[in-house]
Amino acid sequence: MDLYQLLRQDHLKAKRLFERLGEVAEAATKTRERLFQELKQELERHTELEEKHFYPALERHDEARELVGESLEEHDEIGLLIDALDQAEQEGGDWAMRLAELQEEVEFHIDEEETELFPQAQELLAASEAEAIAQAIARDKAAAKEK
Repeated sequence: MDLYQLLRQDHLKAKRLFERLGEVAEAATKTRERLFQELKQELERHTELEEKHFYPALERHDEARELVGESLEEHDEIGLLIDALDQAEQEGGDWAMRLAELQEEVEFHIDEEETELFPQAQELLAASEAEAIAQAIARDKAAAKEK
């Protein structure tokens, strides 16, 4: 199992959920709420798994600490944006504006991970360590789905 493919699959799923949310009419509040809750769950699970399994392995390497720190800050910002959206009324332009802000932040984070952090991780982590991280993430994902 390839760690980087596994994480990219999560990234792709989030991008697709943003696309679907963008296509939903403002009046379709139930659909919008369902899609947002799915997006929220995906982002929160992805963040949790990266912070539990991937980032600690990278933080053991001095060369990766700065990028990991930036990624953690981005996770915090994404979490705040999710919370704000979760609390906001879905009617009106404010919710759509906040959703666009969340999408921009998530896409920035994805791009930074895929173009900077992943290549660095591939240099620093042994293939066996990356495989073990991927297995741990897959195991935790499966356990979360069973709940």
